[in-house]
Amino acid sequence: MKNFLSYFNNYSRKVWIYTLLLLIPVLRKTIFNRQRSMGDFAAVDSNNMISIIVILVIILILITYINTIKTEIYPKVFSFTVYYIFAFFSFLWAGMNKLPFITYKAVEVLATFYFVGYILVIIDDRKKILKYIILLTTLITSVDMINSHFLHTNAYSYTAMIGILLCVGSVKYRILKWKEVWLMLFLCTLGIVFGTSSGSNVALIVGILFLFGSGKRGVNIINITLVTLLFYIIYTLFEKQIFELIFPGKNQVEIESMTGRRSMWEMFWNGWLKKPLLGYGFSYGEKNSTIFGWNIEDGGVGSAHNMFISVLINTGIVGMVLWFRFLVILFGKTFKRAFIGNKYASVLFPVFIGIVINANSFPAIGSDWSYIGTVCYALIIFALCFIYPNAKRVNRDRVKLIKEFKHQKTQNQLLNQ
Repeated sequence: MKNFLSYFNNYSRKVWIYTLLLLIPVLRKTIFNRQRSMGDFAAVDSNNMISIIVILVIILILITYINTIKTEIYPKVFSFTVYYIFAFFSFLWAGMNKLPFITYKAVEVLATFYFVGYILVIIDDRKKILKYIILLTTLITSVDMINSHFLHTNAYSYTAMIGILLCVGSVKYRILKWKEVWLMLFLCTLGIVFGTSSGSNVALIVGILFLFGSGKRGVNIINITLVTLLFYIIYTLFEKQIFELIFPGKNQVEIESMTGRRSMWEMFWNGWLKKPLLGYGFSYGEKNSTIFGWNIEDGGVGSAHNMFISVLINTGIVGMVLWFRFLVILFGKTFKRAFIGNKYASVLFPVFIGIVINANSFPAIGSDWSYIGTVCYALIIFALCFIYPNAKRVNRDRVKLIKEFKHQKTQNQLLNQ
């Protein structure tokens, strides 16, 4: 428990105030969530007014520190930003009546993304940033798990999968110790067990294969192959037990149909074929499934349940090109650093593998904001802004250390006098 409390003591009051502000929309989406009919997804009421106010406050804070945002974050995450700027202007072809909804959804993602980035800039220490993201992931997992009464979900199991890979990876590469992560690992494991999400289970297994297929020098293709072969042998020997573990409570028909998702994917895919170049407008396309023939009496669909289909139906081929460019940059840089032995990149690469796999059932990225997306944003910014310091940042850190040394030396001289 002492090590758990150290997580909180490591960060300034400013970090925790901003984190609380960041968590208000999360609490609205979990504890204070309420059901709405699919036709009212763009309606403004007292519940989502809370999020609007929070986003406005976040924007004001970002404007206050705009110079820091422009120098420390924006240049390194431009590939992510440009997709959501494109999404912002999708009202131009979706229709002016969609302007309030589409622009807010795009602004919500960008504001949250950069606000998370600014919090990480305040922390400005890679080990502390990793611990902060683990804690944030665990908090979000625990809140939703308790709020969902430990029932099946593809939400908190997603963040639980991320938390497990971060905890195990940070220990494997000797960034953190078991005593620092055991409680987080335990809570996230509960999230996987009670969530019973096949998508999260598969993502976790593949992430672990990549994690333990990496050595001290980072990602190792031979090791990954050997670990995969070992898993295949174990699966062959215990197929029935493992099948029930990965796909709890599902029969063969449900698995083949992706628990009904295949029909949704086909519906959105056919809808996209009618507007392939630019799609139907950011977030509006996948939230208005009735225009594609989905029977609202069946409960409606508020998501395409697939990151790539979300991008296509919302922003078309042009949006997909921009989004794929971002993924290539993210994975390319992370893999390159992991391959040469950067321990932080080696922790993150399997996590990103898991995120993309899980995003094929829950589009936490590439779609509108979700509280799972908040965790993903932190990881993306960590990878692009803090694992690859340029020469300017290295020199800045060196100057900072020299100043601290001189200040300490002056203090010692004064004490001696």
